Amino acid sequence: MDFFWKNPNWEKDDRHLSALEAAPFQRGLPPVVLSPGVTLIRGPRQVGKSTWLKLLLKEQVKQGIPSFYYTCEDLNDHKDLAALIQSQKNSICFFLDEVTFVDEWWRAIKKATDTDSKKIFVLTGSNSYDLRHGLDLMPGRWASQAGELLLLPMLFEEWSDMIHRAGWPKRPPLQQLRDFMRIGGFPSALIEAGPDMKNPENAKQNYSRWIIGDTIKLKRQELFMRELLGQLAKIMGNSVSLHGLAQKTQLMSYHTVQDYLSILEQAFALRSLYAYDPEKDVFHFKKEKKFYFSDPIIYWVAHELTGMKVPEDHEAQLAEMIAAEWLFRRYKRLGYYSNKNGEVDFLVGREKAVEIKWSPIVNNLSKAFKQLTCPDKRVWHQESFFDIT
Repeated sequence: MDFFWKNPNWEKDDRHLSALEAAPFQRGLPPVVLSPGVTLIRGPRQVGKSTWLKLLLKEQVKQGIPSFYYTCEDLNDHKDLAALIQSQKNSICFFLDEVTFVDEWWRAIKKATDTDSKKIFVLTGSNSYDLRHGLDLMPGRWASQAGELLLLPMLFEEWSDMIHRAGWPKRPPLQQLRDFMRIGGFPSALIEAGPDMKNPENAKQNYSRWIIGDTIKLKRQELFMRELLGQLAKIMGNSVSLHGLAQKTQLMSYHTVQDYLSILEQAFALRSLYAYDPEKDVFHFKKEKKFYFSDPIIYWVAHELTGMKVPEDHEAQLAEMIAAEWLFRRYKRLGYYSNKNGEVDFLVGREKAVEIKWSPIVNNLSKAFKQLTCPDKRVWHQESFFDIT
């Protein structure tokens, strides 16, 4: 077992921290006060969770707190994890990376916190449902200071700020938004793109392996996932039923489609947008839904995995997808609205309506949008994207 953090100047040899030091920019991670109990760091693969974990480890070691770090990818089940924790009785703070690889991991953590309530556990994972479900099975064991942390790909504003921090050439806003459409918000993709904003081919390959690898790990069919990703890229921004999506793929059944969509959602790769009725102030969960990838790079991965031709209107698709993710992160009651007079892209309850028009000027607004009674109605187009003042 490698106790690398006990070596002098271990940070210089650590691949995560040395890569962070060499990176042209560093994201501003929020400060974390660790306390007894369980703290979760959730987010997709390759977004920087392991680096964040190493930074927290570095701080604890600096303070002289007995700590232990382990990457859980080679552990099979909760018994292996329990034995590992038991072998480190003198440690106070445990940093366990990718704990969702361990079957029923929460059983080992529950046992450890019951045995010693002063222990600190910081866990990362790339499966949203598994992490939250595991913690729900351990009521009362959340850390009081920082129970749950979320690390997601950068949105456009943060992405632009990282370019500024790196000292790279500043491009006109519209060109920069188009660059973001090609590169996406994962830090490694932007680092690979560099000041010339090259296509991040290595990053795309990594994310392809991530999605397909998770599919295989969950004992699902790679072919089905590829087929579904292709259709999601094709219909992104359009409402569709699960039955309709099944008919467009080889997945055949409503339940199979739902299962594979769930895998993507739990891996932070996909968002579902539900129909919203502003008159009744309710969501219609059984009506047709809209689906959006959470980051542009997943859109490009979907096309490369399926060999599908990128549509001519892909910028309009990506603009709506980028807007959807921006809104999802700010508002809980986000949906879309549709009636006989047309559709409204996004509604935030009864308070805000946002329509996306990827053109220099606004035209072809639906009657549904024009007739909608809402105190804040916005149209985001090429010259006013993210106009939220």
